[in-house]
Amino acid sequence: MLGRKQREDNKRFLHTWNNIETIISKWEVDNRIDKTLWKMQEVLGGQVRYGSAWSGGKDSVVVDFMLRRLGKEFPSCIGMTHDLEYPEFMQYVTNNMPHDLKVYNSGHTLKWLSENLHMLFPKDSNIAKQWFINIQHKAQNNFWKDKNLDVLITGRRNKDSNYCGKNGIYKNKGTQVVRYSPIYDWSHEETLGVMHYYNLPVAPFYNWINGWVVGSGCWAARQWTGSIEKGWQEVYSIDPNVVKEAATLIPSAEEYVRNMGI
Repeated sequence: MLGRKQREDNKRFLHTWNNIETIISKWEVDNRIDKTLWKMQEVLGGQVRYGSAWSGGKDSVVVDFMLRRLGKEFPSCIGMTHDLEYPEFMQYVTNNMPHDLKVYNSGHTLKWLSENLHMLFPKDSNIAKQWFINIQHKAQNNFWKDKNLDVLITGRRNKDSNYCGKNGIYKNKGTQVVRYSPIYDWSHEETLGVMHYYNLPVAPFYNWINGWVVGSGCWAARQWTGSIEKGWQEVYSIDPNVVKEAATLIPSAEEYVRNMGI
């Protein structure tokens, strides 16, 4: 069984995904779905106003699938940068986004990044946290206010080392946002099982280098690269044009492109 994501190897995730039917059965997946839906009805029943934080990653896709089964319409949101996203991911979002998705633009641009190079390819969890706060969490907080919600649904899970609160529910003392993750105690295998057996959309980043561990997010916030040069190498393997464009404003990208002889 896969452990916490940050301590796992991408190859083990890939092996699990490619062999999911030998690891978890559809009966086991359906049993987990039924039990979770019962709990969700308890939390979200009646006149509770709720919306979903959708990222396009496996957990948010599974949560969206579960919420649709409750039969009630609800809005969704996503936080994105102005021009630091992978084009292939943008196309995936366009093709697979929930019908009532509100996009919150964080305003982060390539020019901004060139003036804040300490944020490029986060060297530690504190810098990575700043990306999440200023893109995803900011979007979620604004969405909460805009839609006057009682509960914000997320795909946070213990196995991703996310804080989920008791029974998947917690309230942020500063913003007062109440977050609820119905799959907080799910294993990676259960999440992947739902994706597989119900043929849910799979984001392109899972096919990229270290994709199962890195997950979603803009290219500039890519974690665990080990060095700036390795970061550019990984991004170049995903989309060379991203690095070429970055080279117009960021010296390390320009150096990488020059050394590549491009």
